[in-house]
Amino acid sequence: MPKVHLLTTNYFSEILSGIGFTLGQKDYGLLLLFQSSTEPKDYVQLFQTQKVDGCIILGAKETPGELEQLKKLHERHFPYCLVNQTYANLPFHSIDAMHYEGSFDAVTLLIQKGFKRIAFLNGPIRFSNSSERLSGYQDALKKSGLKLTSDLIFEGNYSRTSG
Repeated sequence: MPKVHLLTTNYFSEILSGIGFTLGQKDYGLLLLFQSSTEPKDYVQLFQTQKVDGCIILGAKETPGELEQLKKLHERHFPYCLVNQTYANLPFHSIDAMHYEGSFDAVTLLIQKGFKRIAFLNGPIRFSNSSERLSGYQDALKKSGLKLTSDLIFEGNYSRTSG
């Protein structure tokens, strides 16, 4: 799989542009910190050593290490917000799209237009948006009586090349 460069993807560049613009209107600066996916996260340390006022987290994954660090951040009441990642039954602060509903509605529309073999290109399942979209796809097929065919499900990494 090709490596995803966050700032070259339209999705993340639009999000960062909006965040930066809004923060600028409030006289705040935006500090971007990039961490590799293998690098251990310590969000609490950011507040203690970098003197940040808040943390907007893009690209969080559902892994034990990430989950533990987010719990620490939440328990200490630091201001943070997850973007595009949710954790079922956990009270983390987040903002997200309606991934399940969007996927379900898109597949349902294709079925209504007469399509019977609908492929699904998804992102890595360790992201909640990917698992929610897959569930929407599966449920729309099931509701319409169409058979789920695993050879029509593909996983990419959200890069343009992968898509």
